[in-house]
Amino acid sequence: MSSSTGKRHDGNHVILHILKGQSRISGYLVVLFLLGLWEVLSRLVTEYQFFFPPVSAIAQTFAASLGTPRQLQNILISLMRFFLGYSIGILVGIILGVLMGSWRFAYALLKPLIELLRPLPAVALIPIALLFFGLDTRLNVAVIVWGAMWPVLINTVDAVHGVDPILVQTGRVLGLGPWSIVRKIIVPSSLPFILSGLRVSLSIAWIFVVITEMVVSDNGLGFFILDAERALEVKEMFAGLFTITILGYLLNRLFLYSERRILGWHVRLANLAALQR
Repeated sequence: MSSSTGKRHDGNHVILHILKGQSRISGYLVVLFLLGLWEVLSRLVTEYQFFFPPVSAIAQTFAASLGTPRQLQNILISLMRFFLGYSIGILVGIILGVLMGSWRFAYALLKPLIELLRPLPAVALIPIALLFFGLDTRLNVAVIVWGAMWPVLINTVDAVHGVDPILVQTGRVLGLGPWSIVRKIIVPSSLPFILSGLRVSLSIAWIFVVITEMVVSDNGLGFFILDAERALEVKEMFAGLFTITILGYLLNRLFLYSERRILGWHVRLANLAALQR
């Protein structure tokens, strides 16, 4: 009986992997089709070729730019700002979210302030950040922190509120203190939803890296794109856009890989549920 069950589970995993592979290949084919369409239209409609160069020309410029010290420095600077702002933002969001979700007084105290500040666009904070930090990397990081913090905070509060009270009561019966309950029960139970917020925050943080570099920086990928546009270096501008797109994709893939490593059990359950639908 157990061997037949194991074979059935193995068969389900094989089917799931095949379906995922087909879906991923279809998605890549759509991207290749759109790039090919861009290439053809650019070469056919020559009067607009300056503003929309062929993809092949952009790819050549992109490859050439990766070999220059200036572009490598821009990439490293943008990634440094991203990791700093993203790390601080999600840390603040998780700490505040767990505090508000598990302590009613903190929730009642901070909820009105959160609802007041949450709709405030991070870009609107740039003039205030300028007063405190000047034209410095700290300004970029502060804006990224503000933008990345909210999805994690909201998801964490909702996730902690959704923890089964029976689990918490069982922990108290077993003699666990408040910190142990948070560490051993609340955080593990909330982790899938917290990670969903982390993934949303990752995209937001990368967006604000580019925006702040365009507005207030003299280096980084955002500045490179804007500087190329001002100099009418259109192929260089599109090469910069390709760079931030590819890096954003790679950051997302890295996050998904880490999520599968952390939540292997949850991913397997979700996959089985998807097969049963």
